[in-house]
Amino acid sequence: MSIKPNIIIFCTDHQRADYLSCAEHPLIKTPNLDRLAARGVRYENLYVQNTICMPSRASILTGTYPCRHTVTCNGYNLPETDKTIAHVLRDAGYHTMAVGRTHVVCTQPRPKYSKTNFYGFNQCTHAQVYCGDTDPDNDYLAWIREEHAEYYDDIAFANRNQVGDLLGSHTEVPEELSMNSWVVGRSLEFIEKHNEKSPKQPFLLWAGTWDPHSPYRAPEPWGSMYDPADITPPAQIEAELEAYPDELKRLATVNFHKNPDIPMEQVWRNTRAMYMGMISHIDDQFGKLLDGLDEMRLTDDTIILFTSDHGDMMGEHWFSGKRIYFYDGALKVPGIMAGPGIPQGETFEGLAESVDLMPTLLDLVSVPVPAEVQGKSWHPLMVGDNTIIHDDVYTEIQHFNLNNDDSKNEHVFSIFDGRYRIVYFNDRPYGQLFDFSNDPGNHINRWDDPNYAGIKQEMQNKLMNRIMRNLTQPDTRLADW
Repeated sequence: MSIKPNIIIFCTDHQRADYLSCAEHPLIKTPNLDRLAARGVRYENLYVQNTICMPSRASILTGTYPCRHTVTCNGYNLPETDKTIAHVLRDAGYHTMAVGRTHVVCTQPRPKYSKTNFYGFNQCTHAQVYCGDTDPDNDYLAWIREEHAEYYDDIAFANRNQVGDLLGSHTEVPEELSMNSWVVGRSLEFIEKHNEKSPKQPFLLWAGTWDPHSPYRAPEPWGSMYDPADITPPAQIEAELEAYPDELKRLATVNFHKNPDIPMEQVWRNTRAMYMGMISHIDDQFGKLLDGLDEMRLTDDTIILFTSDHGDMMGEHWFSGKRIYFYDGALKVPGIMAGPGIPQGETFEGLAESVDLMPTLLDLVSVPVPAEVQGKSWHPLMVGDNTIIHDDVYTEIQHFNLNNDDSKNEHVFSIFDGRYRIVYFNDRPYGQLFDFSNDPGNHINRWDDPNYAGIKQEMQNKLMNRIMRNLTQPDTRLADW
């Protein structure tokens, strides 16, 4: 038994908060995530601080907002000078390990990711993406190429292989060769070897996978686990689409480009069914990780966090994936945590942010939180204090158009206070204001509604103050000069 608890952070990609059976989804089966929630806590309203991968992961790892760590969009490496949770725990005596997708470094121009001393991780094996066009030399694809070459093209070029009437495809790749399986297998190998060598030293493990990111595909039996006929199509209202500014209309998914004869409703039924299969496959592999910890008798000494970097619109409001879409489908992610010092079977409904994960974990293992961390620890809630952690939650993205057309760059900032969400598009004549009490589906934009003028001004003021607080540097001076 180690002196301090071990920590495992399992981070998926594109996973919505509501696609869990413990979150009362009517169809999806996630027994192992339910099992984790039953012996820990689940955060009902955990919001990300950026709508896309790299900035959000940087916020999880550093406990700081994108405007502070400067990864405001995909395509910017996390500065090596920024202190991650791995740095902090390594300095506190932990052995730190990372398996799979960390995605705080760009995959262009084909970097060689360090296997040691990578953003505070002592030991790493990498698979930032599984696409051969983007990350052809990662450790997962190298394993497939060397030991299971017959499946390499199907895995590495999945984006090219999409067929049929869904935004993904079925695959003949066996489940044991999936990236999910590889991440869990390598994670257990890392843990077992470390436990044999240094059983008294606590460890931090980051385990990151690509799924349920597009292209939406899951190995059997998960790929056929859900019948599209049972799936409810996404809510899409014509009046909402017509009211969008040109940039949002341009991004809306209104036609299936591969086969215009297939109704979009059917496309989304099929895609949602596959997305659910991907999540159930993640759940199955996550269960094997839990079983492995049980077999190594580490469960009682290990804090486990399951989360994701952002959600997926899944056709809601006419959008797919994520980008400048400020709706709960993209903004809310799973937040399930169990282990020593954590109450069992509780659901916290207050507002929470991904930047809170780092200080919470550090608090739970009694390691001081660095001054630059901006998140707030949930530890008071776990010991029975009903303190409100956040009055509002903040999300931003500084999206740059790939064609370098400044007119289509969108710098978007938002807060949600539990009833109202304001979405501010910098230097644009449009914006969004939603009233969750009177419009829980967020289909009516109140931005130009004179009846909401006072609320709009109040929310703009809150947003401005939040941005200023987020940008304020911590004062760590020891003297005036």
